[in-house]
Amino acid sequence: MNELTKAQIDNLKAATGGSEEDVLRSYAATKNKYPSGGMTEQQFLEMIRDPSSGVKSAEADMAKLMFTVADRDKSVDLYEYLLTVALLCTDDPKPVLQTLFIACDANSNDILTQNEARDVFSTFFRLMAGSDNGVDQKDPEYSKEKLDNIIQLIFGDKTQISEAEFRRACLENEDVKSITGELHFFLLVSLTSNAKKFEERRNSIIPRS
Repeated sequence: MNELTKAQIDNLKAATGGSEEDVLRSYAATKNKYPSGGMTEQQFLEMIRDPSSGVKSAEADMAKLMFTVADRDKSVDLYEYLLTVALLCTDDPKPVLQTLFIACDANSNDILTQNEARDVFSTFFRLMAGSDNGVDQKDPEYSKEKLDNIIQLIFGDKTQISEAEFRRACLENEDVKSITGELHFFLLVSLTSNAKKFEERRNSIIPRS
């Protein structure tokens, strides 16, 4: 991808809070450094860890998880890089939670089921616990009991919920809020694995009422 589409520009404006001119200026500067329109995993990590990116060092140290989980071709395009940085730097939880909702919504029907959420959360728990065989029963932070509790807190007695209900549950409960904060990097896996979906569905990034 060598040029930004209007949808991508709109996504970046919403995620950064900047103007179209700001977005195009950042894109041009990045493309000047990477004229091919993309960067390798090593180049991506170097850019993320550069203090000028604005990404906190604690978050930058986990950036490699994005590639580990996604099992990509070890490359990322410039739009994906810029949107990743924007989401990592934002203090607004809405774009992050909207990204997580799309990551969990496997069939893209704008309704999240318990099974869909459990699939994503259990994968994250397993990765964070360093377990190859399901969630780690020995680590209380990433145990099956903790996973079951998080799902219960999000869904209550419902089997499926809307995005608004999901966001409300994530923001109103401290345990859920803490886990979704850790999931920030897992969300970016969805971003880099499904860039076309993000381009087509600009409302996934632009805050909704």
